[in-house]
Amino acid sequence: TCPANGAHDVKLKYLATLLEKQKVYLSGDNDKAGQDYVKACGSLLAGKVSTLQMLTVPVGHKDWTEWAGTGATAGQFLDLLKRAETWMSPDSTSALPLTLLRDLLAEPGETVSWLVEPHLPTSGLSLLAGKPKAGKSTLARGLALAVARGVSWLNCPTIQGTVFYLALEDKRAEVKRHFEAMGATEADDIRFFIAPSPQDGLAKLRRAAEHERPALIIVDPLVRMVRVKDLNDYAQVSLAFEPLLALGRDTGAHVLAVHHLGKGEREGGDSILGSTAIFAAVDTALILKRSDKYRTLSSIQRYGEDLEEITLTMDPVSKTIAAGPSRHEVDQAQMAEAIFTYLKGQSEPLDEKAIHEAIEGRRAIKQKALRTLMADGKVNRTGEGKSYKPYLYLVPKESGTQVPSIYRVPAVPESKSMLSPQNTNDYASTGESAESVSGTEQSAEASVGRIVEVEEVDLRVD
Repeated sequence: TCPANGAHDVKLKYLATLLEKQKVYLSGDNDKAGQDYVKACGSLLAGKVSTLQMLTVPVGHKDWTEWAGTGATAGQFLDLLKRAETWMSPDSTSALPLTLLRDLLAEPGETVSWLVEPHLPTSGLSLLAGKPKAGKSTLARGLALAVARGVSWLNCPTIQGTVFYLALEDKRAEVKRHFEAMGATEADDIRFFIAPSPQDGLAKLRRAAEHERPALIIVDPLVRMVRVKDLNDYAQVSLAFEPLLALGRDTGAHVLAVHHLGKGEREGGDSILGSTAIFAAVDTALILKRSDKYRTLSSIQRYGEDLEEITLTMDPVSKTIAAGPSRHEVDQAQMAEAIFTYLKGQSEPLDEKAIHEAIEGRRAIKQKALRTLMADGKVNRTGEGKSYKPYLYLVPKESGTQVPSIYRVPAVPESKSMLSPQNTNDYASTGESAESVSGTEQSAEASVGRIVEVEEVDLRVD
């Protein structure tokens, strides 16, 4: 509305049209005159419209026109509308603003927009957690380059945009070397801060984000930016996380914080180092694990779909990480190979008990692997499955003289799989630490699908 004689001249007759509306938003310029106008309008409309809410121009901007001029989108404006608070008159600021159920039910359903679909939402906060040398920074840098280019990351589509990368404990030369290896160029819009965080680091980061409007902000690692004396103190952690959470909500950026997993073999959100307040605060928890066989990544989501635990592959030349098969598929394929090799060397059929005793691993996986070998015709079964006449398994001679092709994957030139048992030290062999490997779309297509590289061997039957 535009009062005839300026913000100081407000009369109900000027607002008569608004009385016909179910919901009214109050907003004014970020100056005294603008806020006085809002208060005057609010006092006149309070109790005369169904819903009266306060819509505030984002911090750092004089008015909506100035904010729009920075490149703000309709989606960001709609997000502000959804988070608008009920207007309270200056005389009732001590009252708790309550929303009627009818108003709550009448509110439009929330729609989620994605930076990385369907795992990292815009205006959100996520945590990438893993143990030391698991490849956390490697994965985060690959994400940074993928978003800067607008290409997929781990087979998930991204939205292209500016990226802030805060390397709070790495050397400049190391960060430079990694991005060079990934093929980054000056055309990739990534802004770096490579130094320890100052005491007011979060406040400065917010001002930079409000000015530049990045799509993604990576804080690596979290504890260097959010200083908490006791990570296990729920109240301290909750308070410390509020500015980080508000950073994403208010600027539209997705904030990804790199963090550590705790000691032991805890699962899910309980595996994250520190108070459960950390896990509770984030929209997405990405859990990165490393074992002697492979590295895996999974997610726990507030929105979107949980990421099934997938294996990761690495190209040692480009230092890029790509999504491989699920951990379940890899475990079953490796188990099937072990069972096939064992049975191939037996002259007489064996029952399941003998196979379970000879082959290490989880019983359920061995059973599934054995059924897969049977379905593929690699193993024959006889017997009735009864105590006095159990099932017996044997590799038929006509099955061939080498390991089944389904358990061998063609080698990719100049690239090894991180999943290969003989290749568990690939990071070290390239001259880089585990933290120095990164993942982008470019090598994903070349690497996806490789489970394990097995040298072809001659197993002729005499």
